[in-house]
Amino acid sequence: MQELAMSLNNIHGLCVILGVCAAVIAAGGLIFRACGKGDRLGLLLMALAFAVLAGAFIFMTQGIEEMEGANSSSRLVPYLWSVPLLFISLVQLVRIWRLDTVKPVQFGSVGRVLLTFIIVAAAISQFRTLGFFVSTTLMIVLLMLLFGERRFAVIAGTAAFWVIFTWAVFNKVLLMSLPAGTVFASLFA
Repeated sequence: MQELAMSLNNIHGLCVILGVCAAVIAAGGLIFRACGKGDRLGLLLMALAFAVLAGAFIFMTQGIEEMEGANSSSRLVPYLWSVPLLFISLVQLVRIWRLDTVKPVQFGSVGRVLLTFIIVAAAISQFRTLGFFVSTTLMIVLLMLLFGERRFAVIAGTAAFWVIFTWAVFNKVLLMSLPAGTVFASLFA
């Protein structure tokens, strides 16, 4: 498996991987239609696409060479993100498959998408100034408010959970620190 992943570690391999992913999704679409699930085809294909994407990430990490003397594996982060994504995608696929009826998909607001992009871009651009944790917390709060969440406990809990989880992964597991920001570095220096 590792030799195959290593042999696909180039532009031609990327084309092969993308082609296989597209073929799996297309085959899934044909199977879903043949099973009478055409009314929820878009939802099923979206869940399948995320599962295929996670599977591709898991496969591609086989080609990552281990670093000598490192305290953690270079494969750890891709696994931390792709394994839960694969699990959640498969659960979602089963849930959508089992639905009795499917509500018609409503189209979203282009303005909301633009605001989402602006909020995420602003948060990323402020990593050096405000630091990763402050920027990420503000981004999560603003995005949750933008998408209609108004319960303070849910917003604060989600932001706190994500910051603590990210801190634990990077600082404790990967032994890497995230940017503290110039504002806070000057306060505590």
